[in-house]
Amino acid sequence: MKLTILGSGTSQGIPVIACPCAVCHSEDRHDRRLRSSALLEVGGKRIVIDAGPDFRYQMLRSGVEDVRAILLTHGHKDHVGGLDDVRAFNWVKQGAVDVYGNEGAKEAVYNDFSYAFAECRYPGVPEIRYHLLDGKPFYVDDIRVVPLPVMHYKMPVLGFRVGNFAYITDAKTVSDAGGGVSCSERPSQGKPPVAFQSGGGAGFYRSGKTEAGVADAYRTPDGIRGGGGAGVAGGGGIGIRRSDGGDSGGVKKEGDLFPIIGGMLYICGIFENR
Repeated sequence: MKLTILGSGTSQGIPVIACPCAVCHSEDRHDRRLRSSALLEVGGKRIVIDAGPDFRYQMLRSGVEDVRAILLTHGHKDHVGGLDDVRAFNWVKQGAVDVYGNEGAKEAVYNDFSYAFAECRYPGVPEIRYHLLDGKPFYVDDIRVVPLPVMHYKMPVLGFRVGNFAYITDAKTVSDAGGGVSCSERPSQGKPPVAFQSGGGAGFYRSGKTEAGVADAYRTPDGIRGGGGAGVAGGGGIGIRRSDGGDSGGVKKEGDLFPIIGGMLYICGIFENR
């Protein structure tokens, strides 16, 4: 199993237009980041998590020529805005692309891409087969996926778990067997089987109103972690270097490849090719 972080920026990407902060003006190429997304490869099969406005470029940059499914964490534009570009995969598959998500994501997709679901569709529009998730585990081919309910402030969103690995983004609170808990309420130990996209809008190193911060992500509940920790994949005001010049702790670089071996994530030093 391998994980590639396709994007780890804010909802506006990094740099943000007209933003005066140090990260947006950083000269380090790793601080030029796209909207949150990830590519999971299991047994040669590729699953994309979220398809925001940078979806087309992310697919080209990572050399993705086919996907088995797209999993949507929620319906915000920075997570669904690129779905029109599944047209290329429609041609490869000679059929619809399977997209999975909750009711909120479905509403956003059907509103934003209504022309794809019209009774009389114009030739060449994207073909999307939407699967509404009911909270139960589901299968993409032979790959078992467990949806994880988390909260993006007051908005229900989904994380996804495959085997003993989980991916969570835009989350403020995470539920486990003990019910809803704040990410900052539970300690965690061990090494990471969780990729936690943190601080997309306000979290940064500290917890924000809508999302957890980096420190919070390392305290994800045991029911989600499967006994491990959390690997943080960037976020809003987080640069590849901290303001004191030190490395940003567990923050990984966009485009890095993570083989998942025995539930642990290991950085491989695969840098994005710009």
